[in-house]
Amino acid sequence: MPNPVTVRSGSPIIPCLEVRHGRMTEPSGMPGLADPRDPVEIARSYRQAGIEKLIVDIVDPWEWFQEFAPLVGRLADAVPALWVVVADGYVPSLSSADALFGAGAVAIGLSTTTVRNPDTMREVAARHGPERVLGIMNVRRVGDDRWNVFVEGGGRKTGLDAVTWAGVLTEDLGAGLVHPNSLDGEKAGTGYDLPLCRAVADITDVPVVIGGGCATREHLYEGLVHGRATYTVVNKATHSGAMAVGAAHDYLRRRGLM
Repeated sequence: MPNPVTVRSGSPIIPCLEVRHGRMTEPSGMPGLADPRDPVEIARSYRQAGIEKLIVDIVDPWEWFQEFAPLVGRLADAVPALWVVVADGYVPSLSSADALFGAGAVAIGLSTTTVRNPDTMREVAARHGPERVLGIMNVRRVGDDRWNVFVEGGGRKTGLDAVTWAGVLTEDLGAGLVHPNSLDGEKAGTGYDLPLCRAVADITDVPVVIGGGCATREHLYEGLVHGRATYTVVNKATHSGAMAVGAAHDYLRRRGLM
């Protein structure tokens, strides 16, 4: 039996911007930009195309918070919902998370913190609400329908089973959103890991944000329908200009998803 199609009122596409020292780590190929390394201009362009949620992945360490906090504020002004990830998904303390929310983040993404200091994640979810905490799992496939979690930007294997860990993130640590991101699929452009997303969707009731591998509009559709994701993260496909957000939205509307 085919998976049921869910019609969404807003955009299910969430672009991700990778930023270092206040600038994009790679220039954008999106048309019409005066400065292809300006994340704020890029965010505004996405917003004009109908994007509502945006992830900014700040590579800089937390020690530089005072330098990147104003950028978070400008990006928050550019889009309705800004999700922020800092230093490989790490926050050193609850007060650091408070400061990031104060700078303009609607939600923050936690990855390394979930393993290194899970109590901090619980505290953030308890104070700010589960819906403002994105539990990130960077994973690699290790067998048939088996995946392991990696932290520190994908550089350290934890040995944790990804599907089991998704349940811990949402049921124990308080994440109201979960993001299974396939490190195998990143930059490969071969599509999302659909079995991974389905496995995560099967064990949790929170929105699943699929990532890693999107290169085409068809990949978006597959992630939403066959992967049962609520949102799809895109990076290189739209940042390079190869896939226009407006055209992707039109495609999803024609397929009955928007």
